[in-house]
Amino acid sequence: MNSTIESNVIDCISPIGPTPTLLEDAEVALEKMIHQEIQLVKETEELFKRQVEHMELIDKLRGSIPNMSKIDLDTKRLSSLVESSSTLVEEVCCKFRRIDLAKARVDDCLTKVSDILDLETCRAGVVTAMESKNYEVAAMHIKRFLSINQDELRKTIRLLSGGSGNIPATIKTIGDTDSIEIATQNQSINLKTMEQALDELSRTRAELFALCRDHLIQAIKDENTKDIERYFKIFPMLNEHQEGLRLYSEYLQAKIVMPTIQADDNSNQTSKTPKLNVQADKLAALFENIAKLVDSHHPLIETYYGPGYLIDVIRIIQKVCDRLSRKILEEFRNETKLQSVAKIVRGFTTKNLDLSQAYSAIQSGRYLQSNSEFEIAKAQYYSALNNLDKASLPEISSGLTQMMIDLNRLNDLF
Repeated sequence: MNSTIESNVIDCISPIGPTPTLLEDAEVALEKMIHQEIQLVKETEELFKRQVEHMELIDKLRGSIPNMSKIDLDTKRLSSLVESSSTLVEEVCCKFRRIDLAKARVDDCLTKVSDILDLETCRAGVVTAMESKNYEVAAMHIKRFLSINQDELRKTIRLLSGGSGNIPATIKTIGDTDSIEIATQNQSINLKTMEQALDELSRTRAELFALCRDHLIQAIKDENTKDIERYFKIFPMLNEHQEGLRLYSEYLQAKIVMPTIQADDNSNQTSKTPKLNVQADKLAALFENIAKLVDSHHPLIETYYGPGYLIDVIRIIQKVCDRLSRKILEEFRNETKLQSVAKIVRGFTTKNLDLSQAYSAIQSGRYLQSNSEFEIAKAQYYSALNNLDKASLPEISSGLTQMMIDLNRLNDLF
């Protein structure tokens, strides 16, 4: 190979003859080609080594071909099993869905039959309770009657009326003592009787509601606490919460007025209490009486009506509280004559004011006695203190501090 390269190099030399430059270029080219040859030899040796490794891998793969065929067969078999299992599960789920649907229908039928049987029980219980004037028991039967879906029950009765006209009582759930007793007696329920029972219970509910309302109104007039509580707790069982709360709130409104009047009388009889504090005492007594009233009657409302209904009573009581509060504040404005004082202050001039004289007048009438001289002095006092930078006043020393304290007290009262 070296001789071939040398001959190629000699052939490339110009026929004119070799020159030093051409020889150097030929030597450089020769060295490059020798280097490339060495690299090619190394790469060829590496390829031969890899060929041996590749042949070993090929031999191993040939030995694994039977195993791959087995894996393929196992995979196909597993796929078939999964597909058959999926089909079986789908069939089972479909059957379960049908069972659940049938169970729901059976439960619905049992519920409706139970309602029909309870309807007859409620009817008999209401008649007996009304005859004995046991309104609480009658209201309990009415409550059970109202918990029944009457529209669905009437629809069921109409559907069943197209058949034999009677429902065997033996289809009621086994395990219930009432159903066992009825089943042994082979009794049946007449559908026409059920229609009559629905109408009769509806009328009885209206009658019981009117009766309890009249009795509660009369008990409120007579202030019979026992009867008030007795009839008040019947209204929620008749699903008449708002009417019961309205009547009971009227009863509480009447109780609010009495302690307020007593507090006014006691305040007027107390000679040591200044007139400035009379209205404040009235408001405090009013709010305290209302708070005690709500606190004492709160358990009764929460027990029989449930949580959330107390706010309805408070809304009604709030109207009375606002009316009485406005009345007390109006009395305060009339006694203190705030409007006339404000008018005098706004129209009073600030020239030549004697602050000490105004302060003396205020000291002599600290309790807002209604006389014209005091009103004028008070106006002077306010104008002077509000215009200290404008009025020509003498030197103010320690007396100014006390006057400012008195002014703050008066402002708090206004």
